[in-house]
Amino acid sequence: MSPTAVQVLRALAATLLVQSIVTMATLTVPVFATEAAADIGVDASAVGVFAALVYAGAMTASLLSGGLVPRIGAIRMSQAGLAISAAAVALTASGSWPVLAACAVALGLGLGPATPASSHILARHTPPHLSALVFSIKQTGVPLGGALAGALVPFFVVELGWRGASLATAALCLASIAAVQPTRRHFDTGLRRDPVSVRADVVGPLRQVLGHPALRRLCAASFFFAGMQQCTAVFLVAAPLAAIGVTLSFVLPLLPFFYWVFAVIRYFLLVAEAVVASSLWALGHFRMDGEGISGAAGARGW
Repeated sequence: MSPTAVQVLRALAATLLVQSIVTMATLTVPVFATEAAADIGVDASAVGVFAALVYAGAMTASLLSGGLVPRIGAIRMSQAGLAISAAAVALTASGSWPVLAACAVALGLGLGPATPASSHILARHTPPHLSALVFSIKQTGVPLGGALAGALVPFFVVELGWRGASLATAALCLASIAAVQPTRRHFDTGLRRDPVSVRADVVGPLRQVLGHPALRRLCAASFFFAGMQQCTAVFLVAAPLAAIGVTLSFVLPLLPFFYWVFAVIRYFLLVAEAVVASSLWALGHFRMDGEGISGAAGARGW
């Protein structure tokens, strides 16, 4: 395998791991929301507010990451995001809703640097003819993180409780920090030494984007797409769990009652049917000729 291919695979593996784990961390609370809501003292529907706070934190971190990544390093910035995510998801085990609100913002701050950092790495180390494929594979970290949250967090909740699930997810974040550490010497090179400037690194790029019609439209489309992606991910994780919980808690225990009620109703319907049908059956066999009600046709009996 050529050195270029090895470098691309190394970059793709590191960025995909970071993207999937920070995404999983942001979806951990929505997964166990129905389980933890009673302990926290809020309704499970408050997970929508949690998602909004995560997105607000992610937007803030994304704006700041453009200036920080070239100075701190993309891998170090990714590790910082994983560390923030680990601390935030671990603190959700406190069960305090004000702490959870702060943790939601912190999870967004941990999620925000993932895309700018990964783009910085992949743009520098991916050949142009592979860019579309490599960037697309890296972006699968978002649904992969959702799949990991859906597969692992319910298992953690069953085995460890929802607080234990928070700590287990935090441990995965910390393990990911160690996993990407060896790649720093390959990717965190040629760092800038000048200090971060809000005017040059945040305000300037914003003005440039907003001043260009095509970039402005692309930015607006990406903004709403990312927002709907986050909302849809949270809804598709939390809503089915709530539906399953309702089924297991109410519908299944009521099934024997439903069977009994419908059996009683069917019994009375059969009685009513027999009363009406027997009269109609008798009328259907009346004969006006011969002797008796049924005439000669009834001689053999019925």
